[in-house]
Amino acid sequence: MLINNLARPMRKAQSWTMDFLIAVITFSIFLLVFRAVSAASIETVYKEKVIEAGAIRISDTLLTQGVPANWTKDSYDRIGLLGDDGQLDERKLNQTLYIPPVDLRKEFSQPSYFYVYVEDMNGVVIKVDGTEFKIGNEPTDYKNLISVQRIVGYKGDPVRLVVQTWS
Repeated sequence: MLINNLARPMRKAQSWTMDFLIAVITFSIFLLVFRAVSAASIETVYKEKVIEAGAIRISDTLLTQGVPANWTKDSYDRIGLLGDDGQLDERKLNQTLYIPPVDLRKEFSQPSYFYVYVEDMNGVVIKVDGTEFKIGNEPTDYKNLISVQRIVGYKGDPVRLVVQTWS
């Protein structure tokens, strides 16, 4: 009878040790999975913020007079679309149409793709000397598209400068 009483406590201790080990392993796996999912989410949010910052930077750059203020497609330090009156300047819009997209991408320090156009308040893209004002590549296949719209004057009417960036 004495032998039976000694055997029982040992079995409980062995069972408790095994349960504890399984719990620690399960918890460790849960932590690893949680950390991997969190890291992926943080990376996605970071990429979106970088793309958004690019769109804002492009729109901020375009809504200046540029350097020099009377720049042309052949001589500019920084592109800006505003004239002396604070409205979009038709000559500068026209000059921008002739700058190659590769050069514009360098000008904007843009690592992702971009597309810029100006539309009236009805959504119709404005024309400059008979050509729609669109620069960059129109988005077709993208993961994260950010669109920034700014209201500005053009020939006395409000229009939207739309900057889209994506990855």
